[in-house]
Amino acid sequence: MYIGSAVFSVTGCLLFTISALVVYWILNAKRKFRTLANLGFKGPEPKFLIGNMGEMTKKGFHECFNEWKEHYGQVYGIYRANDPSIVMHDPEMLQEIMVKQFATFVNRQHNLIADMYPWRTMLQFLQDDHWRHVRNTLSPSFSSGRLKGMLPVIQRCCKNMITSIKRSIEKGEDVDAKVLCNAFSMDVTAGTGFGLEG
Repeated sequence: MYIGSAVFSVTGCLLFTISALVVYWILNAKRKFRTLANLGFKGPEPKFLIGNMGEMTKKGFHECFNEWKEHYGQVYGIYRANDPSIVMHDPEMLQEIMVKQFATFVNRQHNLIADMYPWRTMLQFLQDDHWRHVRNTLSPSFSSGRLKGMLPVIQRCCKNMITSIKRSIEKGEDVDAKVLCNAFSMDVTAGTGFGLEG
């Protein structure tokens, strides 16, 4: 009789703990889904666990963003799973945030893959001071004057690619898109970065 009650109490305790964790998890998820509304952002109603991702997957991101822009305005909130995100369509506000107030909004949304070694050194996953350093190094390379200077090189590469496609069609050969795009990318990189002509 003593063994049976001990097993029952361990099982009961385990069930109670699991139930409490599930309830806590559900309440925490529901609390997260009120974050944007509490901050004053309107937006589509999120679904439990998936947020607005189900609708975006079904209709497509572009269609959803256009529909939500019409319904909620230039700035609104959505949930990617249970992560709140703010969507902006206002170019002036984007310029203010991305350029003028860059020091305030340095990091992007955290991603689990960003913690793994080869990816955490990629440009899109850099954080804090490392991102500031890399951005300050790269920014002068992409000034409007330099980009205008690259345009003739990119146009030449496009003409070369079109000529290559026409030759293949005239010969009746198949065009391997992967090989063609790889060659185009290499040609543009060599031309704009190193001044080489191919």
